[in-house]
Amino acid sequence: MAEEYCPTHSDLYVAFDKKKNELVCNQCIYNEVEDVQKALEQLTFTSYVASSLKDLFDEKFASYKASLNDMNRIAPQVISQTLETTVTKFFDSVDKQITEVEQGVLNKIQQSANLKELESLLCRERDGFGLELEKLYEQNRLEIDNFVQRGCYSSVVSKKEHYEDLIGRMRNNNERMHKTVEEGQRKIERIMTIK
Repeated sequence: MAEEYCPTHSDLYVAFDKKKNELVCNQCIYNEVEDVQKALEQLTFTSYVASSLKDLFDEKFASYKASLNDMNRIAPQVISQTLETTVTKFFDSVDKQITEVEQGVLNKIQQSANLKELESLLCRERDGFGLELEKLYEQNRLEIDNFVQRGCYSSVVSKKEHYEDLIGRMRNNNERMHKTVEEGQRKIERIMTIK
């Protein structure tokens, strides 16, 4: 955790000086600067940076969780069960003479290249998302919340690059999950087109 107090003045850090690339307290700002107005132009207040990072992190985490739920809806087991149920209900309503046709269509679906491609796609993509990644994002979200609730804004700012990296990873994971869901839905449509 980053130090929250200025070692020179023993005062709480309140801003980040972009020009000097360092955290500053009120006394640093008002006692050591000749032109306070000019100095204020190059300062970013730690509470603002921490709040912005927290909001962005929370937004991306929520989006990530929603995408993860979308991935679960098109899990290979669910798709297989749905397809099998649909086909079985259709053929159960048909006469006994169509038993051979029913078995042929089921085999066709199970042997379908689109179904195999879909299962392969989902298994391959699912490895990139999961509990470990979700735990990492949740742990960092809770860490930011904890810092902000305790007023430890400098701690958030000092780990800004780390949090921004995680935000970028969540953004990339969300995009990958959305693409996977869209491609999966296209393959489901092709599988359901029984010829």
